[in-house]
Amino acid sequence: MKLSKTLVLISIPILLISIAGLASAGNRVFFYENKVSHKIDSDYSLFKEELEKEGYNILRAEVPLSKTVIEDYNPDLIIIPGLTSQLDANELSAIANFVMKDGRGLFIIGGGQYVNQLLPFGVVVDDVELEDSTDPIVDAGTRQPGTNKNEFVVKAPFSRDDSTVKTLLYKVYEVGFFGGNGIYVSGDYVKPILTGDWDTSTSTGSFPPGSKPNVAISSRVGKGLVFFISDDEVLDDAHLDTAKYKYDNLQLGMNVVEWLSIPSDLPDEIGMEDLRIMMGELKLDRDKLNETLAETESEREQLSSQNRGLVVQLDETEEEIERIKGAYFLEQWSVTYSTIVILVIMLILVSAQRALARKGKKVAEGEVGELGYEFEEEGGEEELEFDEEISPPGAEEELELDEEAPLPEELSEPVPNETGKKK
Repeated sequence: MKLSKTLVLISIPILLISIAGLASAGNRVFFYENKVSHKIDSDYSLFKEELEKEGYNILRAEVPLSKTVIEDYNPDLIIIPGLTSQLDANELSAIANFVMKDGRGLFIIGGGQYVNQLLPFGVVVDDVELEDSTDPIVDAGTRQPGTNKNEFVVKAPFSRDDSTVKTLLYKVYEVGFFGGNGIYVSGDYVKPILTGDWDTSTSTGSFPPGSKPNVAISSRVGKGLVFFISDDEVLDDAHLDTAKYKYDNLQLGMNVVEWLSIPSDLPDEIGMEDLRIMMGELKLDRDKLNETLAETESEREQLSSQNRGLVVQLDETEEEIERIKGAYFLEQWSVTYSTIVILVIMLILVSAQRALARKGKKVAEGEVGELGYEFEEEGGEEELEFDEEISPPGAEEELELDEEAPLPEELSEPVPNETGKKK
């Protein structure tokens, strides 16, 4: 392998890495404002703010273009928004040299048939405005579809196998089209990027229904690149208002600028188109990697939040276990204490019952011994035999030893004689 070829192969990864963050490198974007219908500060200010946010240096001039003007400003790409008249020969020559020889980028936004002189060979703009009645622009605020058939939604193709299409339409799915003409395309270096659908057509029949006219194309011209979209209001401030329109116009504009702003001072062995495609794919990979990192960070935050939640739940569970343990201990102690009290009361009752029983027995035995008489039944009559004198209870202390005990007041019958018979 030749040394030069080896150096080229080694330099490609270095170049790719060094220009991967093109926006941060301060690429210079020049707005031509001499013969145009839109000014960047008044009409494209939102687009300008987004470019500056990404690190681009914005330049503007209301003077005719010339080789000297371009050299003084030294832009990486030129934007022509809404050309309103023909360019003179000096301007055309300066732009052609800028794109074809210097390998820079040209972004043409609208301009009708005036831009035909700027477009690559094989690209021609029709002179009749397109219309479409089935895909109206919808107001995001009121959610009401528009009634202007010249304003419609252009859907980006689902198939994006082509590297250029994939780069230019990254994150682009629907574009609000606010009036423009169809583009005739022929030639191998021209690639259709956006087209109307089956019922997009013109009133004159120049683009009949089913023709799916092109509305945006890209092309390689010499060492440089050209991107053209036929609607000059696609990046207008009024149509980038996200409160009213929810389309991907701004994303499309940013993709185009990035694609066109790759530096051209590269070795001749590296094909400019191939490098731009590689760079586009590298940007896609970079953005996807950033999205993956963002998703990973989001998942990490979610897991961290879940972990914190689990720790809180664990603490609450341990507190609940301790509370249950304490309640169980108190309940067990309460049951045990109640059981002991009941047993003590039962023992007291049993002891009292036994004491009363013993006391009753003693009382009964003592009464029989003190009375000392028996009742006998004979011939239906009761006979009493006295072995000793009877004294009423409580009279012992009142009687003298030699005194006789008085008879009980309850006995109303006559006192029996010695033989035990009644008188």
